[in-house]
Amino acid sequence: MENNINIFKHFISVWIGLALFIILFLSGGLFILYFGALVIFGVLFLIDLKRAFKKTGKKLYLYLFRFGYYSASLLILLFIIVEAYVIYNMKNLDTFEDEEIDAVIVLGAGLHGEHIPLTLRYRLDEALKFLEKNEGVPVVVSGGQGPGEDITEAEAMRRYLEERGIDPARIYKEDKSTSTIENIKFSKKVIKEDVQLKNPTVLIITNEFHTVRALMISKEFDLKAYAIGTESYMLWHYLTREAFALVDTYIKLKTTY
Repeated sequence: MENNINIFKHFISVWIGLALFIILFLSGGLFILYFGALVIFGVLFLIDLKRAFKKTGKKLYLYLFRFGYYSASLLILLFIIVEAYVIYNMKNLDTFEDEEIDAVIVLGAGLHGEHIPLTLRYRLDEALKFLEKNEGVPVVVSGGQGPGEDITEAEAMRRYLEERGIDPARIYKEDKSTSTIENIKFSKKVIKEDVQLKNPTVLIITNEFHTVRALMISKEFDLKAYAIGTESYMLWHYLTREAFALVDTYIKLKTTY
């Protein structure tokens, strides 16, 4: 039984994990790939800790293994619970009648320069269907300008709707927001001050994975809302990210707003 162990030689998980994250970073990897790399690193690191304990007999390695194992098990369980909550609720949204809706809010998504990506186009096309059927309902297009965007998301959405026949007088821009929390908060202000509706019932249109978080935020800001969830490409990538985003948003709502 060895008294000492060379960390860099025997803890191969460190090298594998480092290599994975460098490769993903340089290739612009998706969030779900980073998550997978973290899981692989965690499993390998636990194996290395157990091997180190067997080689040296040092209880420190055993204690670290146990701490890591139980912590990882708890985090995985919490992730599964949150993910199940998101999936169940996005598939069981409350139903509504068109006549109940006083205003529509379309949540923005990242542009490529001025180009509207598929994710956002799905949202806008769904909004078009509703607005064409309900000609008296105003719409708030919500989204500021982020890195890599030449115009605000709100401006891009306004152009898209106008080009497809929606009366410009029905379209209200909210172009200051940089997060989903701000989308809802600032859109509520626009509806109150510009559209002049005091206690509206709104329809939020976003991708299906995003509906649960959007409705949670609306409830926190006392905004009565329903949601339509549109189609999503790379759904499991977004669902994985959404579990973390939901927890992060909940904490921010309870501590910051």
